[in-house]
Amino acid sequence: MRPSLLAALFMLAGCGIPPEVIVGGMSSNNPAVREDMIRIADKVDDPKVVAALIRALNDDSDKIRIKAAEALGELGHKEAVPDLITLMEHPSEKVRRAAIEAIGLIADPVAVEPLIQIIETSDPNDVPLNAIWALGRIGDKQAVPALSKLRSETTNTFVYYNVNVALLEIG
Repeated sequence: MRPSLLAALFMLAGCGIPPEVIVGGMSSNNPAVREDMIRIADKVDDPKVVAALIRALNDDSDKIRIKAAEALGELGHKEAVPDLITLMEHPSEKVRRAAIEAIGLIADPVAVEPLIQIIETSDPNDVPLNAIWALGRIGDKQAVPALSKLRSETTNTFVYYNVNVALLEIG
């Protein structure tokens, strides 16, 4: 490796990648480049990067959608919640799971009603545990009736346990 290239790499590693480069990479035609940029993006709290991550939630690749949801959850920006709520209805279970987990990390009360809807429309013994967790993490008392009902209807010990934890977190 040439000394000037090596020096440039060390400078980039020390200073970080500029947000413009990350945003540009997320617009690449190459899905591997988009994915790599999204992996870096979860550590860059910049409005342009957040906007690009929100756009990536609509990528053709489910893998990119999942990585974007994970990054947005790590960054914790509430402006991503409406798009994440939309992803909770995606055909891919992995995409739905990533969206719910991101919503739980962001903990925006706007998501309470859609999360309750997931619980109320699921089999009481097969409710997505991360939806229960997200409701507990958000901590909105509006979820208490649905969680209490689920606790009385389920025979699944994992669901029962997670409902109890969520109810304790809500208070």
